[in-house]
Amino acid sequence: MFGYAALALFGAAVAQAQTQATALDIAAVQAHFTQAQIAGQPTYMLPTFTPQGTLGLTFGSSSISIGQKVDQSNANSSPQIAVVPASNGSRINAQSIYTVAMVDADIVGTNAQTTPLTRHWLVNNVMLQGSGSYSINYTGSVGVTDYAGPGPAAGSGSHRYVVLLYAQSSSFRPPANLSTAGVGLATWNLQSYVDASGLGPLVAANYFQVENGQATVTVPVTSAVVTSTLSTVTSPTASSGSMSGSASGTGSASRSGSASGSSASAATSSRAAASETKSRSFGLGLIVGAVGVVGCLVGAGLGL
Repeated sequence: MFGYAALALFGAAVAQAQTQATALDIAAVQAHFTQAQIAGQPTYMLPTFTPQGTLGLTFGSSSISIGQKVDQSNANSSPQIAVVPASNGSRINAQSIYTVAMVDADIVGTNAQTTPLTRHWLVNNVMLQGSGSYSINYTGSVGVTDYAGPGPAAGSGSHRYVVLLYAQSSSFRPPANLSTAGVGLATWNLQSYVDASGLGPLVAANYFQVENGQATVTVPVTSAVVTSTLSTVTSPTASSGSMSGSASGTGSASRSGSASGSSASAATSSRAAASETKSRSFGLGLIVGAVGVVGCLVGAGLGL
């Protein structure tokens, strides 16, 4: 209970760093997901993806940029999530109910329609807390699959771990085998789950990469995202399309190869305006304050 309270406090402070995602933020997220071959084609995990906001990830005290390579040991515990809506991201609010998931999209070049993809995390019935920018409130949620950190096989290349936030529709009914807590890590078909459960649109997502040792197979090289070339004429209307491989077997590693591509942050691409700089400075102050409060709570809890 104490740990969740501390996590929620820190996450709320992180979420205050930016209060609205810009059009460039949204365009950058879409570009990264397209260039990384996660979204935009029928064989990708997400055939379509039009975010309504951005989803920030922080492991421990380290915020990561979209597509960043992360040491496996640094991603063993679930990340704090900060969700920042776009100006017309109406499906991101403190009144709706959501599902959080993390899926290993495997290496670049994987056909997500035919390759089993591993479910590393699935939590239904979460809510957002905050105002303007949000952290995740897990109170009353159902942790179907507890967070399981990345575990790619040695030499299998750079795996793309995608964290997704779906809005739940009023008709959402998860299938019986994924409706209660304690279901272990396993491969599945994400689109089948979305369709069978009546899950609503995918409103925000992010991804990071983890590699174990030297890749032994060559995979397609992806190009970097150049933010100066991005069009900011983007309509942040959510799409729920996403596809993975067949739902069978267990394990956290799939195939082999390595992924390249840009690790530039969608948030970094829009830090030009002075007002946003002030907002981030204020958010940093809140983060430092939150860390101090959490430290005090930890000391009190341990009797130090």
